[in-house]
Amino acid sequence: MHQGQYLHAFIAATNRDLKKFDEPDTFDITRHPNPHVSFGFGIYYCIGAPMARLELQVALESLLERYPHMQLAGQNLEH
Repeated sequence: MHQGQYLHAFIAATNRDLKKFDEPDTFDITRHPNPHVSFGFGIYYCIGAPMARLELQVALESLLERYPHMQLAGQNLEH
């Protein structure tokens, strides 16, 4: 990328399939079963998945430690 260029990130529909998830638009960290394909599968499994999970864990722990009283801005959030 060069300075001044735009980058657009699109969220694919893979993990929002109504045939696989009862409420695909609902963020549920305790969803079970959770047949998501975020890091691939089998021989196509992402080699960086453990690092990504560790980074997320550290980031969330740091965020909650720094802002222990953080809460949602509202209850009627839309995707």
